Amino acid sequence: MEKPLRVGVVGLGRGLGLAKQFHALPDARVVAGCDQNPKRLPRAAEALGPDVKLLDSYEDMLKCDLDAVLVASGGPDHGAHGIMALESGRHVLSEVPAEVSLDQAHKLVAAVRKTGLKYMFAENTCYWGYVREYQRQVQAGRIGEVLYAECEYVHDTRTLAVSNPGLPPGTPFEEVLRHPDTRKTWRATLHPVNYLTHDLGPVLEILDDRCVSVVCMSTPPAIGEGFAPAAEAALFKTAKGRVIKFLMAKALPRPAHHWFVLMGTRGSIESPRGPASKHLLYAEGENMDGWSEMSWTSRNLQGPRQALASGHGGADWFITREFTDCILKDTPPPIDVYRAMDYTVPGICAVQSAAQGGAPVEIPDLREQS
Repeated sequence: MEKPLRVGVVGLGRGLGLAKQFHALPDARVVAGCDQNPKRLPRAAEALGPDVKLLDSYEDMLKCDLDAVLVASGGPDHGAHGIMALESGRHVLSEVPAEVSLDQAHKLVAAVRKTGLKYMFAENTCYWGYVREYQRQVQAGRIGEVLYAECEYVHDTRTLAVSNPGLPPGTPFEEVLRHPDTRKTWRATLHPVNYLTHDLGPVLEILDDRCVSVVCMSTPPAIGEGFAPAAEAALFKTAKGRVIKFLMAKALPRPAHHWFVLMGTRGSIESPRGPASKHLLYAEGENMDGWSEMSWTSRNLQGPRQALASGHGGADWFITREFTDCILKDTPPPIDVYRAMDYTVPGICAVQSAAQGGAPVEIPDLREQS
């Protein structure tokens, strides 16, 4: 066998989970990692072993002998770190969102084009078992032509919006917030709708569509002045004429959930919401007396046994496996840079709409950039 794909990881928080999956593959290996938070390095060393070079500088990591870089740093840095990796001659696997600036999104696409290297977007929800099942049902025509969809992501991340390593674990959030040494993290000012790819991505994948315009409205911040809105709601029009409604609430007290609805000309599919535990299917003409409960789950059963043990319903194994394959076999990435922009740029444009009081904003197709 040829030598394993040599991977470097920037961001050893979320990045550590995917790094361990690379380590579990027979033809990939993490050889270096970096994080500006030195407290993450010992945990990474324990998880990845003594042969992995761990650094506190991304620039220094890029001097290592690498084939590819997993970008799992703070969300607003993903585009810049991806461009740096590409320009240094490395393929890129990027965590979500791909970028939060339209200008930087254009630069990222330009870097992929210029270098000819692989760029794959690590959107884990597209690999969930029930998302793949929804796609099969839609492609089979069981609910007819889908004309309307809803998706939402509720996740109370207030405690992640601030950081104070000097306080003991479990310190009440309000006390952390008042402490003079507490600092905001990147999550404090990131608009909720910038983090829409977990939900908009699967819907666009199921429907084989892209968004062309958006209107969006924001709530006030829940934490205090200087923080991002607590929630944002957006309406998207797609290239195929569909309407998609998206909601994200990131600073309101409610248990976390993802939720999807697909409404077609012959039926509907709806995922569990709140305390509900079953996926629902209604297919007109199939002698259904209302909704039928389906036993679909997020677990993706299409892979090997080790995939089931990986994170995010088995998605982490699929992401690292398919990224490694697209490089070693020189095949197109499953979620390439253009599809990454289809998932990401609608959120950037939604922020622009909200800033204009909900005015419609056109969403560019970055395939067409010069």
